[in-house]
Amino acid sequence: FSWWKERVEYLENFYHMYRIDHVLGMYRIWAIPIKAKKAKMGYFRPQIGITHEEFTKENLNPKEYLGKNILFEFQKGKYVFHWDFYLTKEYNSHDENTKRKLYELSVKHLKEDEEIWRKNGEEILDFLIDNSNMLPCAEDLGSVPAFVRDSIHEKKIIGLDIVRWTRSFTDGSFIKPEEYRENAVSSLSVHDTSIALEWWNTLHAEEKKQVRAFAGIQEDFTLNQIMERLLEVALSAKSIFSINLLHEFLFEGKVCEIEDTKKHIFHKPDLHRINIPGTPEEEN
Repeated sequence: FSWWKERVEYLENFYHMYRIDHVLGMYRIWAIPIKAKKAKMGYFRPQIGITHEEFTKENLNPKEYLGKNILFEFQKGKYVFHWDFYLTKEYNSHDENTKRKLYELSVKHLKEDEEIWRKNGEEILDFLIDNSNMLPCAEDLGSVPAFVRDSIHEKKIIGLDIVRWTRSFTDGSFIKPEEYRENAVSSLSVHDTSIALEWWNTLHAEEKKQVRAFAGIQEDFTLNQIMERLLEVALSAKSIFSINLLHEFLFEGKVCEIEDTKKHIFHKPDLHRINIPGTPEEEN
């Protein structure tokens, strides 16, 4: 890990804290075969895979499912199932017994794989922690497996909680600021999302009603007051840190006395988005 060591040591000259983007990638990566035409034809790596012998024990021949959106041979005699193979017409054309056998094989080593992934990720994270005085922040947004959240929690690595996504898994309601996890950074937005004002502008009526009730936003509030209330939610969270984009603070003061700035921030907030993932736009 010499490259990582040199990088974090150099960054210490400028920062006290650093973000590990897509921390899940420290535990496992999505590997796409060079000849694959679509990214979804990839697989998680490292992975134990299913052996030829395991197929034959079920009276199945893995060769019959290669190149049919079901199976990929990533090593000689070792196979992985494509991401959504169970939704394909090729898979669903088989009888129920065959489908059951295939599906059970696809998850046969999942627990063992997760143990490998956890060990893999923790080895990398431990190295980064041991070789830097900076505080790491793990970007654990999106569909992150439970073992990853457990792992970074046990290591006391701070996570990331974005207000618009920090909701109850039970009913989807917004979690109150005082109930946020303490070992995290709270924020209204990140570089890959719209800024808070654009998010507000694009909410459907029912969603906006929920946000009003959650954040204490009155019907007659101005845009300045709306932004102030949203910021208060992020800044008042129980999280140890609250770090927000500069954009979220440009709703009043001298900067908004500049006509062009005020025009764009309030009327065209979409122009101030930093990045749209997966796009090569010049504005990014």
